[in-house]
Amino acid sequence: MVIKWILKLVFLLLMSLNLVYADAYDILILRHLGVSFTETSRGIQESIDQSLSIKEIIFNDQVSPYQMAEILSFEAPKILVLIGNEVANEYRDYQKKYSTEKFPVALLVATLKVSEIIHKIKNVVAIKYEIPATTSIVQLRRLTDKRIHRVGIVYRHWMRSIVTEEEHFCNKEFIDLVKIELSDKPNAGELKHKLKYLLRQNLDAVVIASDNKLLEPYHIQNIWKPLLDRFNNPIVSGLKILIGRNVDLATLAIIPDSYGLGEQTEQLIGEIIENNWQIEVQNEIYQPISIKKILNKRLAWKKGINLDPKNLSTIDYILE
Repeated sequence: MVIKWILKLVFLLLMSLNLVYADAYDILILRHLGVSFTETSRGIQESIDQSLSIKEIIFNDQVSPYQMAEILSFEAPKILVLIGNEVANEYRDYQKKYSTEKFPVALLVATLKVSEIIHKIKNVVAIKYEIPATTSIVQLRRLTDKRIHRVGIVYRHWMRSIVTEEEHFCNKEFIDLVKIELSDKPNAGELKHKLKYLLRQNLDAVVIASDNKLLEPYHIQNIWKPLLDRFNNPIVSGLKILIGRNVDLATLAIIPDSYGLGEQTEQLIGEIIENNWQIEVQNEIYQPISIKKILNKRLAWKKGINLDPKNLSTIDYILE
């Protein structure tokens, strides 16, 4: 019993020495597994100023507030980069539990619905992950000879503030956003009825909201595809999965460029450092500046949408 107590005491002493002599990093990246997360992290690390020290920790399992506290105490970063929703939520829970701690500057990257979580985290800024639908619509204008002034969208109630923001961007481009709101827990009947109603509104294009609940496999196969297959105008999305041959739903998808997102994060880190390692405006959300454009040329041809060959060079990937 005495030997066990002595060994435990020695272990705790060694741990405390490690904490004292651990190297503090300028930048600490925390994330879970994921191909796009790997690319974003690589974009940061390959573009970061070589005079800065940087470390990445990749989690395989959920991280508790206690574990997060240990990591931050040991690594002592000046700037924390959180990649993905899972680690952002874990960091939020850590701050809630250890609310009296002094928190480093944090950046939320590749976080969906970031406007919902950012105000629950202290000393943080973010780069928005979703691409504004207006970006896709403006790109469509350059690619086709179709008149695009009335664009429709169906969305759940929780997305109202996001859609209102989209409407603001649309107004600047003289686009009328036709909005149809669903309840937060719509059944298949409600979605089908509202989507049918939307498609009767003399639309020039349709935006598919990035909402997994509305895009469950059953809904895609039994509601979205049957109705949108008869809609012979462009359909835009911010999800790569909706433009592949297996689904063949969207005409144009504009998605985040994961590596470019990392480069933008590095630029933001540089601005924070120039501001004496402090955030200038708390809770600010920056628009993504690097995107990938995917055109479903095969579906455009099927729907009789003429494409301007001069502007096809602006597209990153063309599905023939």
